[in-house]
Amino acid sequence: MVIRATEMVISTIDMVIRATEMVISTIDMVLLMFGSKSDRSLNIERQIFAMNAKQYRRSHFRNTYGTKNGGMAEAILYYGCEMKPAIRSLEENSIIFEDGTKEVVDEIVCCTGFENRFSFLDCIDNNPVLQQVGHDARISHNLYKHAIHPLTRDSLVFIGFVRPCFGAIPPLAEMQARWFALLCSGKIDLPDTSTMDKYIRTYVRYIENFLTPYRVNRITNLTDFLSFSDDMAWAIGCRPNLDFKMLLRDPYLWLRCMVGPICNAQYRLCGPHAQPAQARRILLTLKWKPLWYNICEFIMLYTSALVWYCGLKSWLPHTWAPIHERHI
Repeated sequence: MVIRATEMVISTIDMVIRATEMVISTIDMVLLMFGSKSDRSLNIERQIFAMNAKQYRRSHFRNTYGTKNGGMAEAILYYGCEMKPAIRSLEENSIIFEDGTKEVVDEIVCCTGFENRFSFLDCIDNNPVLQQVGHDARISHNLYKHAIHPLTRDSLVFIGFVRPCFGAIPPLAEMQARWFALLCSGKIDLPDTSTMDKYIRTYVRYIENFLTPYRVNRITNLTDFLSFSDDMAWAIGCRPNLDFKMLLRDPYLWLRCMVGPICNAQYRLCGPHAQPAQARRILLTLKWKPLWYNICEFIMLYTSALVWYCGLKSWLPHTWAPIHERHI
C-alpha cells in the first residue's frame, strides 16, 4: 500500500463514541502496552497506536483526517501488507519508491479520490456567469458555507460538498439543507456580496490554520466537523445557549452539550423546527467516555477560555464564536 502522506488511524469503537474529538489517553496507551499479547484485537490496537506515534511530529488528531477502521493495521499484522512512501518512478514490471526500495508488481490500484467538476453548467445557454460559478465551485471551501457562490447567491446551491476530517458528511449536509430551507422561505437572508467574500477569505485562513494548507488545498471540501456544525447553527439560529442559566436549569444536559459526545441533536434543542424533548432524550442517552476523561476535557476547555480572557485571542475555544468573529 502506497501513501503520499501519513494519516491517523482511528478505531471504529472510538469513532462511534466521539466522531470528531479523537484522543488516545495515557491510560489507553498503558493498557495497550501491557494487555494480553494473545488477543488479536488488542494487537491491532497496539499497531494503530504505533502507526500514529510515528507521525506525531508532522500531524495529530486535530489537524489531519483519519482512516476510520483498523483494517489497515490488521492487514499489516496478519496479511503481509506493507506501508510504502510515494512512487518515484515506474519500470516495466516494477516500482521505485521515494526511499529507494524496489518492488516487482503485477497491478497498481490508484486510490486518488475524485475531482469536483460541474461541466453541465457550461452547457446552459453558454452563460459566462454559470461557467464561472461551475469553475469556482470545484474548490468548495471558496463557496460561502461550502454552498453558495456570491455571483449566483441562493439561486444555485451546492449542498453536501463538505467533508469533515473526523465525522460524517450527512450531518453537515443536513445543517446546510436546514439553512437553505430558511433562505428559501425568507426567514433568514444572505449577507451582501462583499460580506460573503470577506467571510470566505476568513474561513479559508481559519481551516488552513487548523488543518494545514497542504491538506485543505489537496482535499478542497475538507473542514472540521464541530466548527462547521456550530458555524451553521449560528447562521440558522439553532445553536443552544450554553450559558449560566442553562447550567442552573438543566446542569446534566448542559454538561452533555459542553463535553459529551458530539451529536446534531443538540441543534434541535432550540431554534427553527426545534424538538427539545426528543433532542434532550437523545443527548442524555448517548454513550460517554469515562468520567475522568470528561472532567479532563472540561478543565482543558475552560483553561483555554481563561487564557483567551486574559488577552490571548487565538485561545478562544473553537465553537464559542462564529468563524468570522474569531481571531485568526
